[in-house]
Amino acid sequence: MGAAISAVGVSRAFEDGSVALDGVSLDVAPGSVAVLVGPSGCGKTTLLRMIAGLDRPTRGTVTVDGAGAGDEGGPAAVAIAFQEPRLLPWRSTVRNVALPLELHGVRRRERLARARGMLGLVGLADAHRKLPGQLSGGMRMRAAIARALVTRPRVLLLDEPFGALDEITRHVLDDLVLAIRAELGMTVVLVTHSIAEAAYLGDRIFVMAPAPGRIVRTVEPGFGARGPALRASVPYASLMADLLQSLGTAMAASSGGRAA
Repeated sequence: MGAAISAVGVSRAFEDGSVALDGVSLDVAPGSVAVLVGPSGCGKTTLLRMIAGLDRPTRGTVTVDGAGAGDEGGPAAVAIAFQEPRLLPWRSTVRNVALPLELHGVRRRERLARARGMLGLVGLADAHRKLPGQLSGGMRMRAAIARALVTRPRVLLLDEPFGALDEITRHVLDDLVLAIRAELGMTVVLVTHSIAEAAYLGDRIFVMAPAPGRIVRTVEPGFGARGPALRASVPYASLMADLLQSLGTAMAASSGGRAA
């Protein structure tokens, strides 16, 4: 089986001369969780936007399921959730989740039923009538993920979705991502600054460095079941130390410049 996502020799330069990415190549296997980890300015979000079809490379190619990212059918195949939930404050939770289906012309009864189903999947079945302002930060992020999932995408992109949440809530939502991946069989790409999160979630971890943005190392942890026992294990701690060392070495070798 081929890669669900492939980037080959991808570079992205801007009119002001800054280079966000230079010569990035990666493959993400279908049904896996891939993690892009690195410091601010290394081009993680730029690469994610290219996979989503929201940006185009200056050089190189990005494909999703063999088609160019952003080609016809891409919005249905790929969904993205950002660090901010971006829920409409005047709409109930279920109507926020149903919004992508409304924009695609799905009838009201069907879209609300599908939205309630996704809220159940993320543990918000009892919150469907509440407004975003009545939800906790973790609940709002769950709703944002449900909204991304309601179109049943083949690829889910997550851009620092849990960065503003407390550590306990992050752990709960990390496990939710894995449960959703198992339930729906989708491919997940996560952008994070958190080495702990990368080590826990990633089937394949791409370590990135800035100036210009590039992949300096690819790691495949090979962990089986995730859970509290893994977080307390020596292999998990060793992987975090290894990733931290890789990032430190890459940063020390960076010669300056700017990345977006």
